[in-house]
Amino acid sequence: MAVATFAVGVILEKGGYIDGETTQSIATQNTIAGVLVIRTGGLLVIAGAFAMTLQLNCETHSTIVYEIDRLKAGGVKSDATPKVCAVVEALTGFDYDDVWDDKNVPTVETAQARVDIEED
Repeated sequence: MAVATFAVGVILEKGGYIDGETTQSIATQNTIAGVLVIRTGGLLVIAGAFAMTLQLNCETHSTIVYEIDRLKAGGVKSDATPKVCAVVEALTGFDYDDVWDDKNVPTVETAQARVDIEED
């Protein structure tokens, strides 16, 4: 973050920005607008690239929600279908068996306990 702030400061300085002035030159205003547009556009492109690699869609989302609900209802991990395992592994990057710790699989009771704690 500090590097980005430093880089913007250098760009503005090279663009003619004068600290303390109530008005800036047209060139400086264009530099400021350019920094805002290019930086925002660049971040949008990066976010888009990440979004394109994410394999979350309606089908995979439904699969994950179903599996979480199944485990909360007391289901065991060994009953998971190969499709569920593949979806979990594709979305998380971890083996299915490593995603949920057997001792910390959420259940309806633990979820309700968390809600009760948050309401206090």
